[in-house]
Formats: sequence, structure tokens, C-alpha cells
Amino acid sequence: DMERQFGESGVSKAIYIVKPDHLCQGKGIFLTTELARLRSCATECRQKDQSAVVQRYIARPMLIEGLKFDLRLYFLVAGKMTAGGGLDPRCFLFRDGLVRLCTTAYSAPTPETMDQKCMHLTNYAINKHSDDFQQNDGEDEGSGSKRSLNWFMKHVEEEYGEKERRKLWLKLMGLCVKTVLTVQPNLEAECNATFPRDLSGGQMGWRCFEILGIDVMLDAKRKPY
Repeated sequence: DMERQFGESGVSKAIYIVKPDHLCQGKGIFLTTELARLRSCATECRQKDQSAVVQRYIARPMLIEGLKFDLRLYFLVAGKMTAGGGLDPRCFLFRDGLVRLCTTAYSAPTPETMDQKCMHLTNYAINKHSDDFQQNDGEDEGSGSKRSLNWFMKHVEEEYGEKERRKLWLKLMGLCVKTVLTVQPNLEAECNATFPRDLSGGQMGWRCFEILGIDVMLDAKRKPY
């Protein structure tokens, strides 16, 4: 189905971002509009028994001071097994987190700028090596290349109003919950395989938890992805 987006020319008007599943810290990520490059990546992944994620690139992201950024949310997932063997999840979204900014002023990708990682990739591991990286001294949470989520939500309220801030927070909560719901069957299976059966009628309480770091990108209309 994706190949239909490229037509006979093999070049798409949309831009795609490719992320190797086995790497981290921004390694191996690239932008492309060429079907041939995606096919080459797919062939290499099959040969090495690896995988990669291909997503449509958000060409019009929300910006802070002209810079692209993403949000790191911290989401605690816990739960207990019900008497019937199902998982009763309990989730909590921490009210603070991180805002990670690029270090090169953003402009829509072109063939000449697609390889500028400090413009398009928000990974701290990449931008910390830039000459334009600004270290936050800890006194001002609204300065530097890494800021606080608490500051960002205040920034949204100042720029767009309290109603918009609340609306965005609800969207972020919904995104986190939906992320967990997609893997709930797997979580139930893992819990059933790891823990002995609860014979107390559900009174044993929570026996494990996990804190997830969820990365979120906002487009120009503040829609989270």
C-alpha cells in the first residue's frame, strides 16, 4: 500500500522518517522521499533479521523559538490480576517531564536539508554535540536545549490560554492510555506467566509496576503523535 504513494517516479511528495528498531539515541535514522531507499532498507533489515519503523514525517511541527522539539512523558503502569485472570490496570501520568529541543532553526525538509540531524531529530544524544547546544543551569526551567514539561504547559497557557492547556493535557493522557491498551493482552499474558495465580480473590494487590518514557511530537495545531 505504501508503494502506491510514490507513483511511477518512485518519489513521494510526502516525506518519510525511518527508524531502526535495534538502535537508539538517534542512530541510523534518516529522512527520505525515495521508494528505492526504503526498499534498500527493507532488504538490509531482512538480511540481518532486523526491523525498522517507517512513519510519515511531520513537516509542520509545533516550534519553540523557531526550533523543533519533542516531549518526554513519564507514565507509571501498574495493575493487579482479577479473579477471572484478567489484568485490572492502573496508570498514572507524572505532571512533569522533559522538553528536548533541536539546536538548528527548523525549516521544512528539502533534499539539501534532510541530512541535518540537529534540525530534524530531537534526540539529546545528537544535539548535545552541537556548538549551539545550551545547557540548562537548573535555575530557569524555561531556558536551554532541555526544559521541563511543567514549563511547557505554562508556556502553552500563556500563548493559547488555559482552555487550550487543559485540552492538550487531556490529549497527552489519552495518547498514553491508548498506548498501553494496545499491548494489554500481552501484559496479561506476561503477568499470568510470571506470577503465581492469585487465590485471594484479587486481594493481593499490585505485584509489579513499570515506568515508561513516552516520547511525543506535536504538530503545528498541537496535535500529539
